[in-house]
Amino acid sequence: MNTYYVYRVNFQPEPIIQGKIEKFDEEEEAKQYINKNKSSYQGSKWLIIRQVSSSESYELQELI
Repeated sequence: MNTYYVYRVNFQPEPIIQGKIEKFDEEEEAKQYINKNKSSYQGSKWLIIRQVSSSESYELQELI
């Protein structure tokens, strides 16, 4: 089973990663969270990072 983490990157006034915001078991849940909240954070980008359960490796799943 994979774990998906959502991060928000704020680009104003300079790029800052806001830290791990939420953790989800399904990628679709992460996307729904972003879609529900992205209008509140205009000018930000969202990262979905996937952690493979069998290892300590992380992959950038999507940039929204």
